[in-house]
Formats: sequence, C-alpha cells, structure tokens
Amino acid sequence: MLEIIECKTRADMRAFFRAAKEAGYTREEEKYLKEYAVPPLSLLSKNGPQAYFVAKREGKPVFRALTGVDLVFNREKGEKTDYFSLFDGESDEEAAQAILDAVLNKQSAWGMENVIGPISPDASGFFMGAGEGDFEKSRGIFTGPEGSFACRLLRKNGFCPIQMENAYLIYTTNKNPLSDVTRKAEKRFDVSVVPLKPSLFSDRWMKCILEVTKGAPEKEMRVLLERLRPFIDKRFSYAALMNGVCAGYLVTIKGSKGILRATTLFTSADHFSSPAALSLIDAFLTDTQRKGIAEAEVSVINPENMRSERLVLRFGGRRIRSYTLFTKKVAQN
Repeated sequence: MLEIIECKTRADMRAFFRAAKEAGYTREEEKYLKEYAVPPLSLLSKNGPQAYFVAKREGKPVFRALTGVDLVFNREKGEKTDYFSLFDGESDEEAAQAILDAVLNKQSAWGMENVIGPISPDASGFFMGAGEGDFEKSRGIFTGPEGSFACRLLRKNGFCPIQMENAYLIYTTNKNPLSDVTRKAEKRFDVSVVPLKPSLFSDRWMKCILEVTKGAPEKEMRVLLERLRPFIDKRFSYAALMNGVCAGYLVTIKGSKGILRATTLFTSADHFSSPAALSLIDAFLTDTQRKGIAEAEVSVINPENMRSERLVLRFGGRRIRSYTLFTKKVAQN
C-alpha cells in the first residue's frame, strides 16, 4: 500500500529524510540538509510557503520532495513561479509519480502558473538540478547524487530543461599550458594570489568575497558563507589581488571521502578579469601538484558560459556529469 504524507510533525520529517537514505547522499550532505534545508534555518522557508511530501510503501519511506513559493523572487520578476527540490528516493515510479502529483496539486492550490526544479533547497546554489552521467567515480560534495530516474520521470511528465550545468574532471598533474601567459599577465596587471583562509575569528576572507560579489545581498551571503566555512579547503582556496584590490576568488571544497572540488571561480566586473582567472587556476594546479593530488573536480559550469567552459577544456577537463533544471506550466498537470 502506498501512502502520501504532507509532513507536519517531527516524525514525518524523519521519514522525509529516511526516504532518500539510498539515493546516494554523503554523510556530510545529509547532515547539512537536515540542518539548513528545513525551517527554522532554511533561508528559502523565510520567503514563502513550503510543503514537504513523503511517500511510504508498506510503512517504509521511499520517495520525497520539497515544494514552495519564493515570494521575493516572484515580486522582483513579476511572475507566479513555484519551485520543487529534493526530488529523490528509491526508483519507485508509482511513488515518485504520486509525489510529483502532490507537488503540482499544491502549487495549483497556491495559484502558481509555472514550476521549476529541482532547485537548491537551502538557497546556497548547491544541489541544483538532477544529475546524470558518471556517478561511479567519487564526486565532489554538495553536487547531489545520481538523478537519472528523476530526470526520466520529469521528462515523461512534460517537464522541459531550462538550464544545464556540468561537472568536469581534470588531471592536476598535467603541465599548465598557460603558465607563460599567466606570468606575463601577472606582471603587466600587478596580479598576486593570496590564500583565502576562512576563519571563525576573522571575516577578512568573507569581506574579500563580498567585494567581488557585489550584486548579492550581503546579509544572506554572510549567512551562506559561514555555513560553507567548515567545508572550504584552505589549502586550495585563493583570492586574486590586482593593485592590492580583490579582483576574484576561487573556493575549493574539501574532498573528504570523495574528490577535491573547485566550485566557485568568480571575478570582479570592475577589473579586467582574465589575468585574475588565469592566476587563480595556476595557483590551484601548482598547489595540488605539490600535494600529490592527481585529480580534481571542477563544477559546476553552465555550457552557455563559453569562456569558462573553454578554459576548463583548455586545461584538459573532461565532462563527467550534467545537472539539469526543469520547468513546466502548472496548468498542464
């Protein structure tokens, strides 16, 4: 017997998280999601109504989904768009279909016109999209588990892809093909690279990132960065300075039992960004070679960002996985 529950109690929420026990999340990811993807610490939960659904078969949680409305986003965009997230569990098509139907019915009751997902459940940008590709190898944490089952079901239900981001594997032992170009650019534009060292007792690293990501709301960014701080690998995270001013940064997530993940390379629009990007990549490759780390993951990159994709390919990157974000009109259900 299949039962669909909208979670209202702590017991229901425990079932919600047990439903994804076999989905492929790491221990760090499970702990992070239990803390930050649900109220009261979820930033998304502060922006509008949410509902958590879990499917039980013979009393066992087998599939789940979170859905909600970001009223702040809708006001800014003038839209009626809903979202869903954490659409995963066992490969039980009946249960997954019932959960999807519950999500769409809830969105219709909220008066929404469009739905997108799976989005980041904690507003961080992590766990965005449903993953397909090579999940046999170790993956970088916070990318999310294999989701080809979810992708097939969403496509079957008329969902269309609106965004894809890719993960790449690079061999850090390869010779940097742009080393000479980097040295010349550093000299010409006065670029220097310094370690980005997240600390509990100093927010200098945070200020450096905020200098570059000026468009993001500072209060929310500070909260997200503090949550990310324990997972940042200080050995391979850097800030690029041009004439003494932060012009870009590279954040790398610890490998844990997986693989080192270079996840965010961001450069300032106030500076000529190429020298900063080249220097950050060169520092990453140089230090991983010194530490004897042969492979790393670079993720995620939108293929429409041709400049970034060409750069990672130039450094020998090989696409290993894709994460797809889908959309559909709610009225089509």
